[in-house]
Amino acid sequence: MCGRVEFRPDEQRWFAGPGPAAPSRSPEAPRGDRPIVSERSAIIAAELHCRGCGYDLKALPLVGRCPECGLAVVETVTQAVDPEASALPRLRDPEGTGDGLLGLSIAYLLGAGLVIVPPALGPLALITTSASDMTWPLPLPPRAVAALVGIAALWWLWLLARAPAEEPAREAHRYVRRAVHGQLAWIVAVVLPVLAQGVGVTERVFLSPIELVAAPAAILALKGFSGVLGIVGLRSRAYRNARGGRQSIDLLIWAIVIMAACNLANAIGEWRRIGLVEHLGSTLYAAVSLLLLVGLTYLVVNCWWIRTSLRKPPPRLDELIGPAPSC
Repeated sequence: MCGRVEFRPDEQRWFAGPGPAAPSRSPEAPRGDRPIVSERSAIIAAELHCRGCGYDLKALPLVGRCPECGLAVVETVTQAVDPEASALPRLRDPEGTGDGLLGLSIAYLLGAGLVIVPPALGPLALITTSASDMTWPLPLPPRAVAALVGIAALWWLWLLARAPAEEPAREAHRYVRRAVHGQLAWIVAVVLPVLAQGVGVTERVFLSPIELVAAPAAILALKGFSGVLGIVGLRSRAYRNARGGRQSIDLLIWAIVIMAACNLANAIGEWRRIGLVEHLGSTLYAAVSLLLLVGLTYLVVNCWWIRTSLRKPPPRLDELIGPAPSC
């Protein structure tokens, strides 16, 4: 290659893919070090496998076609460069941001499982004789362990907050602060029932309102997380293309609201000795709990996609395209 490559503005028609042309993510080189290369004289200067058949397109002309499957070379280039992601503002700490998103999503899944799975197992006692023999293997109650997981999640939030997620960083910081406030409130809320039971409060009708405090705290944390995800997530093509990927957190919030209502209905049914309301509330709680855990698992997958893209971003255009060897 003869240095960097710069395409003339009127010769970038081929790059009209899913987004604008990708700006360079490195400092501008002097113009004298960047020879202007026309579309017709450009070749593939790096290892690039055809998106259709996997054939290595290196040294083939940009305007040519794959000799194996006939797919236009420029289509593979556009797919590899991902112009939509490259056009977004730079991240200061892409690896830390990706680790923070993934770690936080895993903490949400574990924390939610520890809080909602034990109550959701209640209906299981109706169909199994061994439910009464199930014992919790740890010395701390599940909610106390969930609080510890929530405290550990503050580390992942710190990864998101220590370096702004995007330039300008004001909006990203606002979302991170919202997630931190929600996380702190959730940590306190999940241990309140444990403390209440420690002072002798055992009636469900009194415990249920205390348990409901965790719902708005979790919603606040998810709202902040959703904002950060919206800023960072578009850098992953897999996340962008996943149907419902960006709407899944709204569904998680609705699931939390429904679970809170079911939990309250179960407590009222138990208090007023209305068996139908009690069993209906517990059954719906178990069903929606399963959907919530599935949604949180899908959120972990989304964050894994984003983390992978942040750790290995798509190549720049000038890393793939070079002038013909004759220069």
